[in-house]
Amino acid sequence: MGIKKDLTRKTPVDDRFMTTFLGVYAIGNCVNMPLIPHKAEEDGISSANIIVGRPSSVDYGCMPSAIYAVPEVV
Repeated sequence: MGIKKDLTRKTPVDDRFMTTFLGVYAIGNCVNMPLIPHKAEEDGISSANIIVGRPSSVDYGCMPSAIYAVPEVV
C-alpha cells in the first residue's frame, strides 16, 4: 500500500489536502503546481484549519508568482 503518485510523480489530494492514504495530508510542491513557497505556506495554513475542523480554502488566483530563467532576464 502507501501513498499513490500520479504520472508526474506528484501526490494526488482531494479538496481537503487528503492523500489516497487515510489520515495523511500533503501540501506544497509535492502536490501540484506552482512550485513557489507562497503556495506551500497557504496550503499549510488551509490544511491545518481543515484538520481541526475550521472551514478553509485557498484562492490560487490571488497568489504572487515568479518565472525563473537562466540567465536571469528582466
